[in-house]
Amino acid sequence: MELTEHAYIFYYGIPIVILLILSTVTLKNNGRALENQLLAGSFILFSTLFGVEWYRHLAPLAVSPFLTNWVIGIATMLSLSMLMHVCLKLCEKHTKKRIAVPMWLLYSGVLVHVIIMLTPIAPTLADFSRNGIWIEREAPIYFAWIVSFVTLALTVDFIICLYAYMKTKGKKASRHLFMFLMTMLPFIIVLYVMCVLFVPTTYMPSISTIYMVVFLAMFLMIGMQRYNLFPQYARRYATMFERSPICKFMLNERFEIQEANEQTMKYLGGAFEKANFVELMERSGNMAHVQRLLDIVDEQGEVANEIVALNNIHTGNVMYLVVNAIKIQDDGEVFYYVMFRDKTIERQQQERIRELAFYDGLTKLPNRTAFMTQAEEAFMHRDGSGIVLFDLNYFKRINDNFGHAAGDEVLRATADVLKAFVTAPNMPARLGGDEFVVYVDESTLDVPVTHYVQQLRHALETKQLNFEGHTLRISPSIGYCSKTEVATFDEALQEADKRMYDDKSRIKQQTIIKGSMR
Repeated sequence: MELTEHAYIFYYGIPIVILLILSTVTLKNNGRALENQLLAGSFILFSTLFGVEWYRHLAPLAVSPFLTNWVIGIATMLSLSMLMHVCLKLCEKHTKKRIAVPMWLLYSGVLVHVIIMLTPIAPTLADFSRNGIWIEREAPIYFAWIVSFVTLALTVDFIICLYAYMKTKGKKASRHLFMFLMTMLPFIIVLYVMCVLFVPTTYMPSISTIYMVVFLAMFLMIGMQRYNLFPQYARRYATMFERSPICKFMLNERFEIQEANEQTMKYLGGAFEKANFVELMERSGNMAHVQRLLDIVDEQGEVANEIVALNNIHTGNVMYLVVNAIKIQDDGEVFYYVMFRDKTIERQQQERIRELAFYDGLTKLPNRTAFMTQAEEAFMHRDGSGIVLFDLNYFKRINDNFGHAAGDEVLRATADVLKAFVTAPNMPARLGGDEFVVYVDESTLDVPVTHYVQQLRHALETKQLNFEGHTLRISPSIGYCSKTEVATFDEALQEADKRMYDDKSRIKQQTIIKGSMR
């Protein structure tokens, strides 16, 4: 029975559809893994090869040399090289060892093929003829080159799988994978030989080599799917992993990022994927904090709800993250599973609430609540503690004459003086109205406390501010009490308040005397 051109649908059309489906399935299962990308790419390349070969059989005979030499030949070399690359990546992934093979060496077959095509070895139009529905090629040296490279590529694949099998002792799933591949490689060779020797050319297209390579790619995919590279339950996990609102990613023991969900990619950017985590953290100045977390995970096996402040990789702004991480040992391999959520906005809201609760909204100084809590604690534990209390003379007159906006400006100017004059651990605060207070630790002062109080008075009195063309001045009445004079913090406040009013009376008396002398 002679075949008709309708047989092309069986020999070329059906493989094209199957290969495109396989490429889609491969990418859908784990599209971020390089070995999956290479395998899917080879499936797409094979489907292209079948399409070109289909066209070659329908086109005039004159196009066969070009398509065979420069399209089909190069694509065949490239697909075999990609499959060697897949085997190499599988070996590295399962043995956890980098294999120092230059990428150009894996793909050198493509370059050699191009060079051969520039020599008399390349098939010419005279080497092609029609036999039924097939176009046959009579170029023994070219055929020997193709067979030699295919044999070499399969041998390299077998050696890589054998090496990986020997280096994965104790890893049951990994050894099963490479044993499966080592078994299938000889089967492919035998199948190829049988097709060449026993199947009549009437029923077999001239690109039987491509069919053999396709079988190799399909067996690679079957092995990867069957032996724990993308098991069935992974689909459910992948869905939860990708759609989680929490940032999640996986590191291997070399701290290379293996997986990162969409939230992580959206949050940290595309540069995060397939990067070295340690290098990324070092560049962003976060390594010290991260190293502390890694040490805890290595020692305890996990980190739970740890809050860390890190620099944003892109903006450099500080962000607060709640981090959870666990160390996983699976079939002899070590992974770090990390989850984090951004607490920055929540932290800012908490800071804002704290600011409203403990800071005066007008002057941005600590308020009465904050001062009473912190200053009393310091007063109890430091022997040199003291309290400076003062209010502003003529403040009501400023409000009455110039309005409350002027009074607010005076209060802000007073706060500015305190912020510049008072240094930690001493603490200024606004108690309310026009009343201010300063906690003082006398041991931190460069001058006696009496001089310090006079310097503060001078700083306030020399502060001038212009309000709508009017020059306003600050006139304080000040009282000071040392811890050595009283027994409690409250008594110190009361004594400082009494002395402040004594100072106010003195200032008023001086004002009266000056007025009577005019």
